[in-house]
Amino acid sequence: MARIIPLKTTLGIVMLTAVAGLYGCPVHDGVTTAGTGGTGGTGALSLTGTTTLGPLNGSNITVFQVNADGSNGKQIGSGVTNNDGTFKITLTEKPTGPFRVCSADGAYTDESTGTGKTNQVKDFCALVPLNAADVNVNPLTAFIDALTKGQIKKTANPKPADLQNAVTAAQNKIQKFFALKNPPHTVKPTFAAPPTGAAPTDGYLLAALLGAYSQLEKDNGQRCGGTVAQDRLNALIADITDGVFDGKTINPLNAAETIALQVACAAAPGGKENLPVGTGTADLLNAYDEFGNTQLGQTMQVNQQTGARDAVRTAVATGDLAPPQVNVVASQGLIAIDTANKVAYVPIYTWDANSNARIAVVDLANTPTDPTKIPTISLPGSQQPIASSFDPVNHKVYVEARKGFNGSDGVFVYVIDPSTRTVLQTIDASPNGGGLSHSGTFGGIIANPTKNKVIVVGTNDLGIIRLDPQTGAPTFDVNSVISLFGTDSIALNFDTEILFVSDDGSNQLVNTSTAVPSLISFPAAGGTTDGVAFDNLTNVVAQSAEVGSDLTHIFNFNSLQIAGTAPGQSATALLITINGTGNSPNTGEGPGGQAAVNVLTHQAVAIDEFGENFKLLQLPTSQFTGAPVAATTGTGAAFQISAGVIPQASIGGTPTTLGMRGDPNSLSIDPVGNKMYALADPNVYYNGWPANDTRPLFLVEVDLAHPVQGASPTAVDAHNNPLRWTPQSRLIRLP
Repeated sequence: MARIIPLKTTLGIVMLTAVAGLYGCPVHDGVTTAGTGGTGGTGALSLTGTTTLGPLNGSNITVFQVNADGSNGKQIGSGVTNNDGTFKITLTEKPTGPFRVCSADGAYTDESTGTGKTNQVKDFCALVPLNAADVNVNPLTAFIDALTKGQIKKTANPKPADLQNAVTAAQNKIQKFFALKNPPHTVKPTFAAPPTGAAPTDGYLLAALLGAYSQLEKDNGQRCGGTVAQDRLNALIADITDGVFDGKTINPLNAAETIALQVACAAAPGGKENLPVGTGTADLLNAYDEFGNTQLGQTMQVNQQTGARDAVRTAVATGDLAPPQVNVVASQGLIAIDTANKVAYVPIYTWDANSNARIAVVDLANTPTDPTKIPTISLPGSQQPIASSFDPVNHKVYVEARKGFNGSDGVFVYVIDPSTRTVLQTIDASPNGGGLSHSGTFGGIIANPTKNKVIVVGTNDLGIIRLDPQTGAPTFDVNSVISLFGTDSIALNFDTEILFVSDDGSNQLVNTSTAVPSLISFPAAGGTTDGVAFDNLTNVVAQSAEVGSDLTHIFNFNSLQIAGTAPGQSATALLITINGTGNSPNTGEGPGGQAAVNVLTHQAVAIDEFGENFKLLQLPTSQFTGAPVAATTGTGAAFQISAGVIPQASIGGTPTTLGMRGDPNSLSIDPVGNKMYALADPNVYYNGWPANDTRPLFLVEVDLAHPVQGASPTAVDAHNNPLRWTPQSRLIRLP
C-alpha cells in the first residue's frame, strides 16, 4: 500500500516552504550554534536536514569536509535519521568550504509499489556550498555531487576555488534540468496534491520525480526479468559524471574519455547490458507518466498536474544534460518545431508580394485564428519551400527551398534566426549548375549540430553543409554530393549518422559520417516504400509502405552491422510487418504517406497519403539488450495503439474533408508535447503544388497522449487492430 503522510508532517512541509519563499529567509552558514557567541561562538554546531528516496528511516548520516580534488576530507559529524527521514547532527567543527552529507542504508516505502525497501544507493550524498542551510539528500543532490566530481577530475591541480565553482555550476545545471526554482538540497518532497488552483511547488516536483525514479526501477525490472535493487539509479549517478545522461561515464584511467556503463539485466546475454542511452531522459519521463497511475501518484494527482508535467518534460528533453539523441532531435520530421518555445516553421505554398517563397511561423501555444495574422518569413530567390529543420544547439532554423519550376532546378538553403525571424544567410546548394537538383516536392533537410553538419537531400542527390565547430558558420561542401535512387522520405540516426532514405521500390542507407557519404543499398521489405522514421534511442525504424498495401514495417538496426560500405544484414533486421486494411476509412496510412517517431515515448505515427487517416504504433523497446526478436507478420494488435481521422475543416461555412499530404515536409512530431503535426488541404495535389497555390492549407495538430477517448475501447478494424478516434485535435489555417 502507498505510504500515508501524517497531516502534521504534510502541513509542516508546506508551511516551511511557504514561509521561506514568502519572507526570503536569510541563508546562513549551514550550521546552527547552540549557546553563546552566534556562529562564531563556543557552542555546539548543529546541522539539520532530510534524506529521501522515500523518507529514509534509520539511515546513517555522515558529514565530511571536502578536499579540493572532490574527495572526502575529515569526518566532522555523524548521526541517524528519524522515522520521517529527518536528522539533526552535532558537528565536531565548522565546515571550511563546500561540505558533503552522505546517507547510507535506511528503510523506506517505495513510491510506485508501496512496498518496503532498503536504501542501496552507493553514493547517496549532497555536496553543498559553505553557506548551505538545511541540507536535504535526494537523487538530485547525488547527481550534483557526481557532476562536480566529474568536472574536478578534468581540472589539472584543482584549487579550493575550482571546487566551489564546480559545485555552483553543477547545482545550477541540475536545478535547471529538473525545472526546480531552488537548489535541490534546499527542497523537501511534498507527497500531496497541491491545493486547488495553486501552482506546484519544488517540493511537489521533487516528490513526483522520486516517484518516477521508483517507477523506472520497476519498469527495468519487468523488462529485464530482474535487476539489482537501485541498479539504475546507481548507474545514473555514475552516468552524469561526464556531463550528459547518455549511458556513459568518465573513464577512471583517462578523464578525457568516456566508457559505456553496464547494468544488470537478466534477459541480456551474460545477465548484463549497457545502460540504455535514454534511461535518464526518455525512460524517466515515461516513468513519470506511469507513476501518475499508481496509488500514490493518484493521491498526488500527478496526471492532473499538467503544468508540472510539461515543465519537467520540457526541461529534461531540451536540457543541456540530455544526450543528442534527445535534445538535438528537436522535432521528428521535416516541419521544424522549436519544442522548448512551441513554435513551428511550416513550409507553405503562397508567395509574398515579390513572388518569393515563404514559410509560416506558427506559435503553437497562442495561434491566431485569422491566418493573415500568422507571421511569415520570405525566402528571396526561391519559389517553393521543401522542408525545414530546427537546430537547438546553434538555435537556427534551416529551410530547403527549390529555386524555380523550370524542370530540374537547384536548391537554396536559408539560415534563419528564430529570435528575429530573419534570414541570416542564403546558401546555394547548386553552385554553377552543380550540386543538388530538385524537380518536385520530394527531398528534405536534417540538422545534426553535434556532428557539425546539416544534411540536404534533393530529388535524386544528397549533400552536406558543414558547420564551423567554433562559430557554427555554415558552408556547403560541394565534394560531399552523391547521387541517390530517389527520396520519398528520409530519417537520421543522430548518433551513428546513418541516413535511411526511403524511395518507391528501394531503400538506401547512407553513411554521412565520412568525408564523402557512402551509399549502401538496403532492400525494401514487402513492396514499395514511403515514409520512414528512426527511434534514435533504440535504433528501431518504422516505415510505411505504398500502393494500397497499408503495411508498416519495423526494422531493428541494432542487428544491422555496417562495415565500410557493405552491410551485414541479420535475419532479425526486419522485426514486424503490421497489416492494415487498404485504403478503407479509419485504418491508418493507406497508399503511401509519411512516418514520424516520438523518441520520448517510442511511438510512431504513419499518415495517409491523400486521405484523412492516421495510425499510432508502439515500437518495440526490448532491443536495448541486443537479444534476437523473431520477425513476424500479422495484425500487429500488440503494436497498434490507435487509428484515427483528422477533423473536417469549415471552408466557406461548409464542412470539408481534408487529405494529408504524402510529401516529406508533411509530418512532424513534437516529442515534448507529444503532438503530431501534418499538412492537409481539401484537394491534395500530387507531387508538388502549382506556383503560388492559394487553395486552403491547414496544419493539423493531433494530441497523441490521448488516443482512446471518444471510441469504444473494444473497437477494432477488419484485421482486429485497435480502432480509436482522437478528438483532441485542431486545424490551424495557414497563410
